[in-house]
Amino acid sequence: MKPVGQIILPLIVVMFLFTILATDTPAQPYVVMENTYSSGYNEISSRDVGTYENGDAVQLYVQKFQHPVHRLSVRKISASGEQLWDQGLLEIQGAYEKLRSARLVTLPDGSVIAAFAAITGPCDDEVRKVYVVRIDSEGNWIWQFDTGYAWPRQNRWVRDITMLDDDTLAVAGYCTRRNDTKTGYLLKLDPETGNYISTVFMDADYYLSRKLDVMITPTRVFYSVKSHDTYDYVLEAFTHEGLLVWSHDLGDDYVTSLCTGLNGRIYAFARQEHHWYGIYAIDPGGEIHWHREYPLPGWANDHPVGVVSRWRDQSTLLRFQDGFLVLLNGRGERRWSGRVFQHDGSNSRIHPVKYYPDGDVLMGYSTNDNPNFMTLTRYRPPESWFTDVSEALWQEPVTTFEILPAYPNPFNASTTVQLQIPSAGDVGITITDVLGRQVDQWSVSATAAGITPVAWTPFDQASGVYFLHATAPSGEHTSQKLTLV
Repeated sequence: MKPVGQIILPLIVVMFLFTILATDTPAQPYVVMENTYSSGYNEISSRDVGTYENGDAVQLYVQKFQHPVHRLSVRKISASGEQLWDQGLLEIQGAYEKLRSARLVTLPDGSVIAAFAAITGPCDDEVRKVYVVRIDSEGNWIWQFDTGYAWPRQNRWVRDITMLDDDTLAVAGYCTRRNDTKTGYLLKLDPETGNYISTVFMDADYYLSRKLDVMITPTRVFYSVKSHDTYDYVLEAFTHEGLLVWSHDLGDDYVTSLCTGLNGRIYAFARQEHHWYGIYAIDPGGEIHWHREYPLPGWANDHPVGVVSRWRDQSTLLRFQDGFLVLLNGRGERRWSGRVFQHDGSNSRIHPVKYYPDGDVLMGYSTNDNPNFMTLTRYRPPESWFTDVSEALWQEPVTTFEILPAYPNPFNASTTVQLQIPSAGDVGITITDVLGRQVDQWSVSATAAGITPVAWTPFDQASGVYFLHATAPSGEHTSQKLTLV
């Protein structure tokens, strides 16, 4: 028998080394919910995902049957990972028919609106349309809209869909002219009825490129495009009326993804040559606030397709085509990176990352390595993403007075907004109804610049629309609509 010391000492050494390794290993996001869908012998690909306040999720996907039959569908998954329903949206069967692109947006009542572009009909009489469909919380159709023959354009692509502050539905993308140049469009509909409101075509000519992105904000539409004049890639901002606000020539950097950030900025993910990628932070007036460049993470080198999305207000999250995530702080500095799912990334598909109100990340993916399966996964970030770095490094200095989106909204008991305050002082808060009558008033004291939460709990107020008005110490004024149900 060996002496006790000869046994215990090696154990202590092993435990010490394990502790060091465990400490140096970055904490990974962990799976909260996952649902895998099998299509039997048919190829399947995920196109977009969406979240709900109660934890449910939806996934937009394409299923390929015997050539040339394709079907676009949307399915709903419960917070526990069970499929609740699956609804087909469009089936194309002709040899020349094609599904161009698809996006979705979720609504507070549990419904979902999907927008997609398709070419249908025989080759000599094909129809090129943008379709918009609303499905209720139980998977039933509410309404359908399509552009028909009304647009004087050819091919169409859908790149973004969102609800605007005036409760209109906005869809944006590209469409090509007969000379193969491309322009942008902004389509607006009534979300309750699907009735047509307007279409605006941007005052610009571009070359065709399917990898580029479009983003709608309350006052602007941003287009990542290839210039018809210089052949360089450019990023441009237009008003909702189609007027150019600003334009940046990015040379060989092509922006494949856009998201909003603090202080009214936007963030743009740009693919570069020689296995590098860049992030641009652009101010509302079009000035480049900062630009960072990074080598691509190991697995992403071969197929560096990525999306950028705003996460918890102060940071951005990058997702690469092979399941690799990179977390950046408000200044564009890398905070964390790691791979959240394993497969041969060269064949994976990628689409926008969506978030739950608590900050959980929802991603859907499918691969050609196993083309008969598709996965929808909810990841929860580790606490170390918030505690391993000082607030001074994590947060970007606040320079504008702004109300960040309320949560929950609509609400039935209490709701909270985050005030973005550029200087210390008292902020006046007033609540008014739709007729402008004051129903509540108080003040909030901010001891320093930054983010200050403000909660409102109505007393004896009827259900309906209200407005929270905030006045900064400097006299600046801003407001946000709240819906009490």
